[in-house]
Amino acid sequence: MDLLTGDDFLALFADYQEAFRAEFLHHYRVASDDTAEGASDFERWLAGAESPDPERKAGLLQDLRDELADGRRLYRVKVMSRTPYDLYSAEWGYAFNVQAGEEVYIWDLVERPQLPPKTRYRTDFWLIDDRPVDMLYNTNGRFLGASLAPRGDLPVYLAARDALLAGAVPFQSWWAAHPELHRRARAA
Repeated sequence: MDLLTGDDFLALFADYQEAFRAEFLHHYRVASDDTAEGASDFERWLAGAESPDPERKAGLLQDLRDELADGRRLYRVKVMSRTPYDLYSAEWGYAFNVQAGEEVYIWDLVERPQLPPKTRYRTDFWLIDDRPVDMLYNTNGRFLGASLAPRGDLPVYLAARDALLAGAVPFQSWWAAHPELHRRARAA
């Protein structure tokens, strides 16, 4: 398996029309977790901060709106186990991203503990214009790289995507149905 360089991976998104992501991990160690100038967004969320860093978040959301303005489709299914990181992602990530145009769906393992058999890989992946890309992480959720899957495996990835979408709930509906998971409700 050959890992794509960072530039090669990003190049896959240059002219995409449709990109789908399946997220199975329950904690990710991302660049915003490694800030030199203070607490990461996740640490700030855990400490009770009211909102994400507005300067950083505003730029990311504008980039997302710009990316989707020409009719592209960006969507994902998050397999949610309700870990603190999952809830942080919901409150400070997905809630904002859907307002910017991304489609987010939730497969809640508390409500539906069995994933479909067609998701046999159960590792994060992208389908970028029907090009399957495996996402590789270490045990701490740090991104190690991406690898193009063989084109002949596309039906397996499409079946996993379709099975996840068939059992997932749109984020906004899921979030509205679970006010007990919102940080304000948990703090009360």
